[in-house]
Amino acid sequence: MPETLSSPPSEPASDTTTLPQLRKDLYLALCLVAAVNVLCFAFLWNSDSAIDFRAFYCAGRIAFTSPSQVYSVEAQRFKSKDLPGQNVWMPYYHPPIELLLFAPLARLPYRQSLALWTAISAASLLVSIAVLASFTSTGRRRLLIIALALFSTYLVLHQGQDTFLLLLLLCLTLSFVQRKQDVRAGIVLAVALFKPQVPLVLALALLLRGRRKLIASFSVSSGLIGFASLAAIGSSGVGQFVELIRHHEPLEEAWRMVNLRGLLSLVHAPRPVTIAVSILVLAAFAIYWYRAERPLLHVASSAILAGALLSYHFHAYDLALLLIPITYLVSNDLSRIEWAALFCLAAAPVFFLLIMNGAPALLAIAVLVLALHPAIQTWRRSAPAAL
Repeated sequence: MPETLSSPPSEPASDTTTLPQLRKDLYLALCLVAAVNVLCFAFLWNSDSAIDFRAFYCAGRIAFTSPSQVYSVEAQRFKSKDLPGQNVWMPYYHPPIELLLFAPLARLPYRQSLALWTAISAASLLVSIAVLASFTSTGRRRLLIIALALFSTYLVLHQGQDTFLLLLLLCLTLSFVQRKQDVRAGIVLAVALFKPQVPLVLALALLLRGRRKLIASFSVSSGLIGFASLAAIGSSGVGQFVELIRHHEPLEEAWRMVNLRGLLSLVHAPRPVTIAVSILVLAAFAIYWYRAERPLLHVASSAILAGALLSYHFHAYDLALLLIPITYLVSNDLSRIEWAALFCLAAAPVFFLLIMNGAPALLAIAVLVLALHPAIQTWRRSAPAAL
């Protein structure tokens, strides 16, 4: 019988009488963190700071006149000079499928387009919360509290990022899986490949759980999207895309990445070491997903955390994707170290402190702690027995 995403009963706490009170205290603390985050970003909010949306907007404008030049560095730089605000160029290197959204937005004047995109992004978050509430035991109000307590929520809106769109597609994928509509789930997951790292790891986890129909749908849909993308930009566009990636790489300081790559960069690990460690970590997770007798929601949450850790590019705003695994984890009895990890991932002052000291990559440790939830819970159960 196929697995579903139904959340399991909470793992028993050492003192079950105190668990409800602990959860009330947790949500009270999250409300406080959310209020602090709102204040922090209220002082920083500036429409000119949406440098990521500038890249989306420029690519959308180019797509209307010359789709084969979307990934041209010269064309992108030229278009960015016409935009109001800071003359900062950020390259667009997402797959062409996303231009189906940004090309129409680019028909509007820049500030109107940014306002509309911010509204679309916020709506995507609210719909994600509604979808997530439909297949978990957490209500919409509490999910909204968790989302507002994550500082990454504000970073997404602040920079005009597309993370909430990916969050919505992941939530829809899991909703279809829960309803055993694997073909639809595979199609939606393929559309999410405009940021491929997390969707690909989730697809691997679902394959190891035996969802072959989903993977077949995902593979066919991915192939069709890839073929259409190649046809849209042509061979010259492909060559420019490769050059853009090479040109863009030096602009990405690895210490800004809240993933394994960023963490290893702090100790100046060479690239072969980073690749080897990433392969070993992925192999360990793959073995766990294949053997674990856990609900599928647990496996999906673990896959999203693993995807965050192993992504080549994963910035602080992408931590908003962790709304899904955090929703699962807070329904369980967590250890103190896991609560500390959640606090570090949520509180804006922690992020500002780390970025001022050139070490936001340390947040990857908090992601790793949450990813090791099964191991931590096993240790907690075995430690008293050993004593």
